[in-house]
Amino acid sequence: MNPDIRLDAFRSQYAGMDKDAFLARFPSPFLLINTTGLDVRREKADKAGGGRKSTILQDPENAESTVFTLIYPVETSERSGAGSAVTVGRAAENDIIVPNPCVSRRHAVFQGDAAGEAFTITDVGSSYGTALEGRRLPSGKAVPIQPGDTIVFGQAAHCTFLSAEDLFRFLQTMEQVEEDT
Repeated sequence: MNPDIRLDAFRSQYAGMDKDAFLARFPSPFLLINTTGLDVRREKADKAGGGRKSTILQDPENAESTVFTLIYPVETSERSGAGSAVTVGRAAENDIIVPNPCVSRRHAVFQGDAAGEAFTITDVGSSYGTALEGRRLPSGKAVPIQPGDTIVFGQAAHCTFLSAEDLFRFLQTMEQVEEDT
């Protein structure tokens, strides 16, 4: 799976897959990230004329809307070198990459138990913090996380942690809503 795929593309790619096949293909939980445009960066000159530039983040498919959803499996990759921990941050070497200035280079880590059923999240000293269900996490302390919990990395990356089964049900609900409209 592409590590940072848009939810609508993911849904289209796996539409029609039955539950058993979906769970066999995707045993790990997922992180759905709703944030202001992560795909495209363009420079905008400072209006004051000081020569400074700021980065504007936009959704390339819809310039009017800069909010969309990305989906990431919560699983390790070779690039992080973090063993069984799943790293989250702005830097390219993370397992889950959130290219937003409010997200630290290495922001947080997820850790699963041996069976991959129970997970914790730890803020690893990020600049803008991590909130779980609206409560800021203490730096360096592993906190249990449950499917359906909301997480905010920094000030902009609003996320939902879902089990693979919950994601399957969510996708089915989205398909049903589309059929009904």
